[in-house]
Amino acid sequence: MRHLKNSQKNTNPTPIKKRNKFKFSDQENRFLKAISKMKFDEAIKQSNWSEEEFINACEVAEFSYTYQKAIGLSDKQIRFLKIYPNKMANVKQTCKAVLIHRSTYYDWIKKNLVFRQEAHEIREGLYDDVESILKQKVLIEKDTTALIFFTKTKMKHRGFIIK
Repeated sequence: MRHLKNSQKNTNPTPIKKRNKFKFSDQENRFLKAISKMKFDEAIKQSNWSEEEFINACEVAEFSYTYQKAIGLSDKQIRFLKIYPNKMANVKQTCKAVLIHRSTYYDWIKKNLVFRQEAHEIREGLYDDVESILKQKVLIEKDTTALIFFTKTKMKHRGFIIK
């Protein structure tokens, strides 16, 4: 799960690890208690964690779920955000998979700042991945089609325009 202010993007989805017991360390408990009352940076500081340690803790399913509940997400919203990247940030397909109406998604976006920011981070991560692939196609593979696409979309200010 990406956080609202995650400067280190983990764009490759990795399987979440499960613990045998549902028990958190003292540091994890301090963070979970703090996050429901304060901003992310303050909670990290209070629990003496780095963002990297937080990201590692989120690889554990129980911690990730408890964190998401602590920041105000419902079970359906958590499920949506888990499936969303696998559906290429496609709202219709994700809503269908989660068994919600599309209007429910837009209500969440409108009314829940945390959900809106988390969904935005997932979309931006997808865009970053696509941009990296395009960069490789243009600079390393010298793909002509990718080069034309890149110049028409990213270099308009230099006179490359679609006519």
